[in-house]
Amino acid sequence: MLVVLAIIGVAAGAVALGLGNASRGASAESEARRLASRIQLVADDTMVTDRPAAFAADPRGYQFMLWDPRKGVWAAGAGGVFERHQLPRGVTLSTQATARAPVRLGADGAGVAFDARLSSATDSWEVRYDGLNSVASRLHAS
Repeated sequence: MLVVLAIIGVAAGAVALGLGNASRGASAESEARRLASRIQLVADDTMVTDRPAAFAADPRGYQFMLWDPRKGVWAAGAGGVFERHQLPRGVTLSTQATARAPVRLGADGAGVAFDARLSSATDSWEVRYDGLNSVASRLHAS
């Protein structure tokens, strides 16, 4: 019975959070927090599954890649956190990773550190991945 109540509570919380996001529209903050969370999930997945993964980006979105040892190339991941994420209109992404090969992630410290900036008309946020952790923070105007 307690498990059922816990599941109902989690589901209700998810619905409430989803409704809040739907009413606010696109923001650099929500996208930066989403990116930081997804990077951390993929980095943690590489540690648990021992599957090499990488981050690839362009100004309109990003995705996570998985290493295909048979072909010797990075291939687009499929499903869940590995799916490509298209940024909403008005939010742009810039990073040193946008012009290069995918950036390797790894929760064991094997990941390559990088920064990504998400900007909208109202604010700018930075996502910093240090090879272990991913954190989103607001960039203050100077």
